[in-house]
Amino acid sequence: MKKLFKFAPVLLAVALMGQGCIIQFNNAGTSDGGVWRSANKGTDWVQKNAVLSVGGARTMNTANILSFVSDPTDPLTVYVSTEASGLLFTTDGGESWTQPKDLGSARIAGIALDRKDKCTVYAVTGGIAVKTTDCTRTWSKIYEESRAGVALTSVAVDFFNTNNVYVATSKGDIVKSTDGGVSWATITAKPFNSQVNKMVIDPSDSRVIYLGTKSDGIWKTVDAGASWVDMSTGLALFDGAKDFYDLVPDLSKKNAYVLVCRYGLLRTLDGGVTWAKIPLVTGPGQARIYSMAMNPGNGQELYYSTATVFYKSTNGGANWTTKRLPTSRIGSAMMVSAKDPNIIYLGTLQVKK
Repeated sequence: MKKLFKFAPVLLAVALMGQGCIIQFNNAGTSDGGVWRSANKGTDWVQKNAVLSVGGARTMNTANILSFVSDPTDPLTVYVSTEASGLLFTTDGGESWTQPKDLGSARIAGIALDRKDKCTVYAVTGGIAVKTTDCTRTWSKIYEESRAGVALTSVAVDFFNTNNVYVATSKGDIVKSTDGGVSWATITAKPFNSQVNKMVIDPSDSRVIYLGTKSDGIWKTVDAGASWVDMSTGLALFDGAKDFYDLVPDLSKKNAYVLVCRYGLLRTLDGGVTWAKIPLVTGPGQARIYSMAMNPGNGQELYYSTATVFYKSTNGGANWTTKRLPTSRIGSAMMVSAKDPNIIYLGTLQVKK
């Protein structure tokens, strides 16, 4: 049964996030972190971490990056979520970055953009979801998890009807708003058996949504969350395939995705019914893949990184070239520019030992 409830949006106060100051990018560890960018498909890399500030030159060289989200209407506008440095965005393809101060130094678990209004952005941090409608100048809290110890892990916005917003939790619940975050309903009859790490709305049909769970594989809805199907049958042939790391849509084909999991890389061309392994340099399960991306216009052009190595294939994985990462950190996030497929963004993360 759906649980309906309303949440009165309130202006996001600094105290809500637990931090009152602008992020200080002085995390312990090396300064070769933040964002790196390649203009030639990974052959060369340059750090792109300048942060706009009235107080003098600042960088995010020590920031830990979790994900990239590109504005679908403007590929030069890119948002990043971080482990402890809030949310940042660029409007010039990474030449400079802006940090909305109201988010403090929070861990941002997910970001989602309204395709019909580029100034409307959603983010989840800790147990709350927040929203801006004025291009990050002010934020409002639109949802708060009432259970202690339960975090929000992902957020997604329907590109066809942008009033439909989905939020996932560490307990495996999915809540949905049909009015842009004013009211919410739990749309899972029971929680999934594992934390939901990512929600992916199908690029060609917004009623189709894939959920990547931490250890219970992939689930799918074709009716905007009214019912869910376990897609584990097609993954049963691959040991470790249910341990989810990422799911990347192939924008050059319908119903095509690449799954990043403990097994390695798997590709589906039929919406997750069947999967085929993508051959890698290492054997199944031998190397942890931390990030993966593909050319939006050519699904045969693949990139991924392990803890120390960057891999590139131009023929769907039949052959790979390798190059050492430009950083001592792991490559935690990766994205190919929708404007220019020669440009690759690499986010980095300092692993605690």
